[in-house]
Amino acid sequence: MTVWTSKQPASWSNVVLAGVGAAWSAFLLPPQLLTWSGSGAPDWADRLAGASPYRAIRRVAATQGVFDDYALFGSLVAPSFLVIGLALWRALGSTGRWTRIMAIVTMLGTPIVILSYTGHAATGLWRSFWGTEIFVLLAIGLCAIPASILAYQHGRLAGWRFGLLISTLLVLITSTVLLTYWPHGTLVGYGIEVALLAAPSMRPTPPG
Repeated sequence: MTVWTSKQPASWSNVVLAGVGAAWSAFLLPPQLLTWSGSGAPDWADRLAGASPYRAIRRVAATQGVFDDYALFGSLVAPSFLVIGLALWRALGSTGRWTRIMAIVTMLGTPIVILSYTGHAATGLWRSFWGTEIFVLLAIGLCAIPASILAYQHGRLAGWRFGLLISTLLVLITSTVLLTYWPHGTLVGYGIEVALLAAPSMRPTPPG
């Protein structure tokens, strides 16, 4: 049986990966909120959206013929899906098949969110991809339920770590509500959750 122990050799790379995913989503949130909500955007988003880093991104995008802020700052969140999913796979993949499926679904959000945002102004079949990342987020939350239960039953996850993983759907919803936008706001909370679960003392070690 696999047990959980703090004696696992320390490696913070997965924590960093998940943290970078959360931070990148948070960074992209202000201009995306302003583009989506307009005058209804929170004051903090309105103040930050014109900051120099965002102006630099717009200038670079303009050289490639991209002038749509919604598609630009929306599709740029794709790397967050990739690094958070990779961190989950590397840190918790050994806890069971459903955890690996959860990680794969997360990484699948990378191309899907690009198709979604670049398709918002398209017509025909391409436009049907707009908003489809919501299904990725829902699938992540639902996969976490069997992933956590089976890992707990096999002694690979216990205590508050089990509670955190099984509450993934609640984490996603709460983060979305607090930050008022998905998937950017959703990924902030999800990235933080995976970073906590990926901490070295929370990783499984094979039986001796």
